[in-house]
Amino acid sequence: MKRPLIFSAVFFSGIVCGAVPFLYALRSERGQLPARLQAEAQKARLEALVPYCLAEAKADPHRFAVLLGMKGRSREETITAIMAAGWASPLGSNKPDAALAQRCRDGLDG
Repeated sequence: MKRPLIFSAVFFSGIVCGAVPFLYALRSERGQLPARLQAEAQKARLEALVPYCLAEAKADPHRFAVLLGMKGRSREETITAIMAAGWASPLGSNKPDAALAQRCRDGLDG
């Protein structure tokens, strides 16, 4: 009669020993995981839109005037110029994105 009780106790203690650390880790990661995923998604979105920004800059008939105006200016001023030219406006949006303008600036320099 004691034998099934011992096996049951060992079985349930194994479940508890495995589940408690797993649930604790899940609870402690809950607040951090979405922020990390959101940052990765933003990074991937910017990487995908940089070629679009560079293509917009290349297709702009006034690109030489904008690029000459950016020459010798600070990083913030060049980002503002890219945003004003409309190169950093994502598809379907008329509002420029500052992070995209920064990445586009880095692409224009390289």
